[in-house]
Amino acid sequence: LGRELDANHTTIMRHADRLGRHSLLFHERLRPKEQVPEPLAFDGFRNFEYSQYHPSEFHIVVGRYSHFTYGFTHSELRRMGSMTSAQKVRRRELEAKFGRPDPSSVRHEVTRVLAVVTAGSTRARLTSDEYPDYPTAVRSLTHLEHVDHRTVSSRAVRNARNPLFA
Repeated sequence: LGRELDANHTTIMRHADRLGRHSLLFHERLRPKEQVPEPLAFDGFRNFEYSQYHPSEFHIVVGRYSHFTYGFTHSELRRMGSMTSAQKVRRRELEAKFGRPDPSSVRHEVTRVLAVVTAGSTRARLTSDEYPDYPTAVRSLTHLEHVDHRTVSSRAVRNARNPLFA
C-alpha cells in the first residue's frame, strides 16, 4: 500500500507541476509586453510552506484599475520570531541540510518581477506599502525614464479607497 501511495503522490505532483508550467505560459501570453496601460500596485503576502520553519513571501504586481495580475514571484525566508532552544536547534539542522535562504531574496525578487512587468515601458506609476526593500527595488529599474513610486502605510485599512486595494 505504501508503494501505491508513493506512486499516486508522484503522479499527482507531476501533473500539478505540468499544470503550473502551463499556467505560467498562459499568463505570459496574456501579459502586455508594451507600455503598462495603468498604475500598478505591488505587495507581498507571507505564508508558510511545509511548516513554520519554511516561511515564504509571495510578491504580486496588480493593475490598480483592472486588477489584472501582471506578475508574481516568490521568496524563501528564514524562520523569524522567538524560538525555544529546541526550535533553534531544529532551524540549524534544516539550514545545514537545505541551506539558508538568501537574506536579500525579497529585494531581488521584487526587482525581478517589476523589471519583467515594466520591460516594454518607459514610465511607471507604482504604489506599494512602506516595506524597506521596495524603494531599492524600484531604483533598480534603470530602463525606465520616469518612475512615480508612492507608498501607503502598511497599517492603512485595505478598503476600496486604499491605492493597494487591488
